[in-house]
Amino acid sequence: MAESTSSGASNGIGMRLALLGVGLVAVASAVVAALVLFAGSGSAAPATAMAEHLPADTHFMVALNTDFASGPWLALPDLLAQMNVEDDAREGLLDSFEEEGLDYVEDIEPLLGVTRGIAITMQARPGALESAFMGVAGDDALEALEVVVLFDARDADQVIELLEGWTLADDPAATRTEERVDDLDLDVITYTPSPDSESHEPIVIGRRSDLVYAAPRLDHITSLIERREAQGPLSSEPNFGALIGALRHETLLFGYGNARAFTDAGPVPGLDELTAELGGDLDSYSMAFSTTATTDGFAGEFLIHGEDGLGGLEGPASLSADLARAATTVGADAQLYLAAPGLRESLEQALETLDTEATTAGFGDLREQFLGPVEADSGVDIETDIVEQLTGTWVLAGSVQDPDTFDGFVLFATESTQPDLLEQAFSDLVIYLNGLCGCDLGVGVGQADGFVRVAWPEDRLAPPPPAEQLGALPAYLQTLELLPSNPGSLMFFNLTALPPEAIEEMRSEADDFDIASLLGVGLASTQSGNLAHVSIVLPVGDE
Repeated sequence: MAESTSSGASNGIGMRLALLGVGLVAVASAVVAALVLFAGSGSAAPATAMAEHLPADTHFMVALNTDFASGPWLALPDLLAQMNVEDDAREGLLDSFEEEGLDYVEDIEPLLGVTRGIAITMQARPGALESAFMGVAGDDALEALEVVVLFDARDADQVIELLEGWTLADDPAATRTEERVDDLDLDVITYTPSPDSESHEPIVIGRRSDLVYAAPRLDHITSLIERREAQGPLSSEPNFGALIGALRHETLLFGYGNARAFTDAGPVPGLDELTAELGGDLDSYSMAFSTTATTDGFAGEFLIHGEDGLGGLEGPASLSADLARAATTVGADAQLYLAAPGLRESLEQALETLDTEATTAGFGDLREQFLGPVEADSGVDIETDIVEQLTGTWVLAGSVQDPDTFDGFVLFATESTQPDLLEQAFSDLVIYLNGLCGCDLGVGVGQADGFVRVAWPEDRLAPPPPAEQLGALPAYLQTLELLPSNPGSLMFFNLTALPPEAIEEMRSEADDFDIASLLGVGLASTQSGNLAHVSIVLPVGDE
């Protein structure tokens, strides 16, 4: 071993690697932000390529796409320009770097230029979750959780030099020691804090060919390498492959987690109950998230995959809502639009739960107590005449143009195998409610385009002409481009339908970007076989 002292080339507290268990999060956040706002040119391995270097039993990993020639990076400049966010965000990030004693050009940009990929991985050891619940820190925390940052480097020497500069930023008197782990072909540098340092944890940097590892302890690095050699790569793990393959978009930031972490890191309170509720082996579940940018806007995805099915996470049998046709029954001035299948199943389950919980709590038959008088006076059997007739796709839409006068509309529409029976039941309920309040509520009931419709006010009962339908609205169509091609349910918040004064008020309160550039918010979910998929998107443009 050779010992020496070394001084760092740059200063920094939050961005350095001096407290790797926590500080790496700050480093990763800074790198992501810098990539987004300052990305130049280069190429890098995507998440799958980084997973080649991680073991198959990896509990958690986050990977950055640093391929600046990829679609997400090429789309970002125009999106940020449309939102008027780039200049302000660039200035703010530079200020934050300056506060930490960092210079983007000298300290951040060189790292991005010499790496093909960056990943952060965490592996929970037995007792890790118990340690987390008890707020354990220091050496005990490092015993519970292995944290490693992995760099796939084009120039490993330069990556190590930059990491050393960050590490020694506030402690130039730290001791630098070198060693080699021959059986792993690993060169190691350890930085031990000086007695006067605010940090009490060492930083370990390992190099193995083009791979550079940074961790708070050497055994975190050696554990990762040994598990990778014994088990093969994470990229070959079936759950990982299924999650990557189901992503709608190429990623900017990708995260993966395997539920076996909960069993490996136990004991966990309530784990047995959760496993029973899921109806399967918890170890068979994995999850992933992804964030990205396209020419149409921003998208985030969350996925869950179960090797043996989704057990208790499974949704209703009907998963193919006719969303294209549903959007023709709503006007483009709707601020909120929700379309999905399975309303009957959801209501039947809710009524059954109400019966069970009320009986258990000693309240008796609450359904009879509350719905009995309504059914007796209206002549409508809620379960038989309404709930059982709610088949296929249903739609809920509405708009409020003036909160003071409640100027707007509400529309409910649903498919039914017996539309005449359902229409009559809804009509009888409206008559009952009019009589109950001694007024005309202005609610209309009718049928059109295969949907039974209930609308307030009554003049919104008829479907709009084609040019005025939500399905023809550019903002809605742009949202669909960002979402999976066949979602099982869809929610769309139409920002273009907000009153101008509301837009101006929101614009005055949004300092970092122009709120008017956001056309809406889309949320979709779907389930197919062993996979559940949720997407949230933000279409960007000039409506």
